[in-house]
Amino acid sequence: MRNLKIAMIVLVLMFNVLDSFACGQCVQDKMAAVYDYEVIKTAVSQKHVVIFMGFQGSIVPDLESRLKILKLIMKINGIDGKSIKISMENASFSVAFDPERISYNTLLKVFSKNFLRLSLSVFPIDTIKSL
Repeated sequence: MRNLKIAMIVLVLMFNVLDSFACGQCVQDKMAAVYDYEVIKTAVSQKHVVIFMGFQGSIVPDLESRLKILKLIMKINGIDGKSIKISMENASFSVAFDPERISYNTLLKVFSKNFLRLSLSVFPIDTIKSL
């Protein structure tokens, strides 16, 4: 009986460990899908910041939805429009912004507010300020 309890505990711990690895992979996949070295190099040279974001909610991963997201992002002052990368398949996007024109915290609030229009929530994944 004792061996059965130990085996059950080991199994539970193994599943918890596997779950944590899966989450890390998912986040890395989201970031990798929208990573563009040239965008980052340009942004850093201009003292801009590149932010990687994920989104979640009910949305069809098609061209129409992609264009809606693009329009929401492009309306924000301080965003470098040429830097926008969107992955519908991985539910993520990246964009460079000028921290002199919009702060990181303000940008997150604006993203959250704007994406609610599409019934989506957003979350930050990572930022790059320098190479």
